[in-house]
Amino acid sequence: MTPRPHVTFVTRQRCSICDDLHDRTSAHAARLGIDVVTVDVDSDTALVERYGNSVPVILREDGTVLAAGRVSTPSLLVALVSAKRSSA
Repeated sequence: MTPRPHVTFVTRQRCSICDDLHDRTSAHAARLGIDVVTVDVDSDTALVERYGNSVPVILREDGTVLAAGRVSTPSLLVALVSAKRSSA
């Protein structure tokens, strides 16, 4: 069985932009058969150094940034479809 594709969602506590995008990402990813792995940027110094206050960030399996910050729903869908295609 082929593993399901996934994206990594880099977030931060008490970030309303992160919460909104996470909810939309989770809902659309579920419909597309993509798993969402959620990581708190403040849990890892390397993530803090790399992304700092530039959260939320959605990463492809290879670490490529698919989307960051305020993301429209159409742009989010394009990013998720791209993630799914790249894992095939």
